[in-house]
Amino acid sequence: MIWAMIRRLVCVVLVAGAFCAPATSALAQAPQTLPPGIGVKLLQGPADSVDNPRAHEYIIDHLTPGTLISRQIGFTNGDAQPADLSFYAAAADIRGGVFEPGPDRAANELTSWMTFAPASATVQPGQTLPVTVTISVPADATAGERYAAALGERSSAPSVIGGVAAVSRVGIRIYLSVGPGGAPPTAFTIDSMTARRDTDGHPLVTAKVHNTGERAVDLSGRLELMNGPSSLSAGPFPVRTAATLSPGETGDVSVALDPALPNGPWDARITLVSGVTSAVGTAQLTFPSANGTSAAPTAVREAGGSPPLAVAALAVAALVILLLLGVAVRGRQGRAKSAGGPSPSGLTLTP
Repeated sequence: MIWAMIRRLVCVVLVAGAFCAPATSALAQAPQTLPPGIGVKLLQGPADSVDNPRAHEYIIDHLTPGTLISRQIGFTNGDAQPADLSFYAAAADIRGGVFEPGPDRAANELTSWMTFAPASATVQPGQTLPVTVTISVPADATAGERYAAALGERSSAPSVIGGVAAVSRVGIRIYLSVGPGGAPPTAFTIDSMTARRDTDGHPLVTAKVHNTGERAVDLSGRLELMNGPSSLSAGPFPVRTAATLSPGETGDVSVALDPALPNGPWDARITLVSGVTSAVGTAQLTFPSANGTSAAPTAVREAGGSPPLAVAALAVAALVILLLLGVAVRGRQGRAKSAGGPSPSGLTLTP
């Protein structure tokens, strides 16, 4: 009886987990109209990073020297006329919290390892053209993370003699770590939060973040306010100004709040995420009254990350199973007692 109940419960949990699972590309989707202009999207990522949202936007990988990989990028044309594009790599750097590709065909070690097939093509209106990017890491490459952008460029001739040609380009960021063994750790800390008002009087919260790992991070997240005046709560508010931080770098992310928000005090909880890495911090904040002013930075108490949905669901299921086992054991013990069986030790039960 009890094992039949458990089997039914496990089936229910498995079915519920299937509904919680992310949708896959196998699901039919209605065709979508491309946005105007030239666009780009990553069509293929590493098989071991399917749960990493950054790996669906950028080329992110860790390779040992002597390794070769290929990734597909889709360049789209949302205009009514064909677009002639050339494809190439440009060196990139991270400065002041921003990922910046260099001008023209700026080169570094990573760009010298990259090839494109095709190197140029005409993309028809409404078409998505797959372009294969191959990265071949030399056997003598030194350890470290390198940055570049895989770009598609469209040039138009000047409208008048002596005029300036218009150049537009779109691309995908590349974060490539090189070295022996597994990927270096990704980690960051939230050091402080600051409440302030901009020159128009809108409340803002700025969080100072330190990249303590060995990989670059792209930060996004949300802010929640609790236990405010009259027990008010507000949010969650999305991070408005995100940041890309290289290893060891410190930068700011900011969150814009509702202009009608009271000054406080508030219990603030900020959750920041980069890929599958997250950090949560809390602090008590009070917004200044004057426009264009800031309160003093408040040190953040690290609160840790929230458990994933699947882990929480399994924990709940385990608790329910234990409760059912307890109910079943007590029921059998009661029947054993009424039949004159042994004491309810749980060790000997009447079948």
